[in-house]
Amino acid sequence: MLESTVTTGFTRAIVSMLPMVGIKISDDLELAIAGIPAGERLPMSLQDQLWQQVEQQSDNPAIGLQIGNLLQPSHFDVMFFLVLSSPDLASAAQALATYSDIIGEGGSFVIKRSARGWRLLYQPTFLAAQKIRIEAILVCVVNGVKWLMGESLVPLSLSFSHPQLAELSEYQQLFGQCNVYFKQQDSYIEFSNEDWQRKLNAANPQIQQQMQTLAQHQLSNLRQGAISRQIRTLLLQQPKLQRAQVAAKLSISARHLNRKLAEEGLSFKDLSEQAKKRCAIELVQQKKLTQAGLAEHLGYADENAFAKAFRRWTGMGIREFRRQ
Repeated sequence: MLESTVTTGFTRAIVSMLPMVGIKISDDLELAIAGIPAGERLPMSLQDQLWQQVEQQSDNPAIGLQIGNLLQPSHFDVMFFLVLSSPDLASAAQALATYSDIIGEGGSFVIKRSARGWRLLYQPTFLAAQKIRIEAILVCVVNGVKWLMGESLVPLSLSFSHPQLAELSEYQQLFGQCNVYFKQQDSYIEFSNEDWQRKLNAANPQIQQQMQTLAQHQLSNLRQGAISRQIRTLLLQQPKLQRAQVAAKLSISARHLNRKLAEEGLSFKDLSEQAKKRCAIELVQQKKLTQAGLAEHLGYADENAFAKAFRRWTGMGIREFRRQ
């Protein structure tokens, strides 16, 4: 069954930073990550486990900011060289929006015009430790921009869809003295028109063309099976969706959806079950959510049907699972 993936280099870079912030992941997880062969991608589920352990072990609300600040541009493989060779910030941002799946398929970047300049939005599809991961990702982006354009660059504003996790001073220390907003519709970094068009000193058209060709090749290989990835993303966001509803969102017929999945050796039933299981295991940890609420969110007819499915997935009842 096809699963979202991430580069091993990026994940191992995060693992190498954890001792600096006082985090020690489990031996089993460390061995699982280290055991991925060179050149192969790592299942997103392993990175989910990594961030979940970070969140569980740390009592520092700014842990995502700290980890993101420790990562270096070179940890992003071909994306680093592609962005480095871009002529201006606008082109670098477009490269990030187009090719970010090469780093990891946990979300996407979107560029939008704003009243004051340009916004680079990040839209996650992962659920595990979402808040601290978004903060780590946006710190990485801003640090990369500063690395390319100089420490003097400060975004116009910064927006998070989640509540404030740390003191405002900690955000402004990393992002600069810009406006920082929380509980917004989108998570984004906003740049002025002047900075958006600023030339990059390291720009190299020949290297950029080479990196675009390499990135396009990697992305084409990655997008084999794109229909299942799109379906999985929709189901993780709305696990109760039925086959016909998903097909309508993808602007295809239910029959065509079945045919495309069959080409990958998959079925809609399998993908739906996988999404419900993943959502259930992550959401059940939030004890404020009732069993009835979870059943309704996942599209089960009643609590009993959900409870039976949960026991089939985990071998435990919901109360027992929460106590472990």
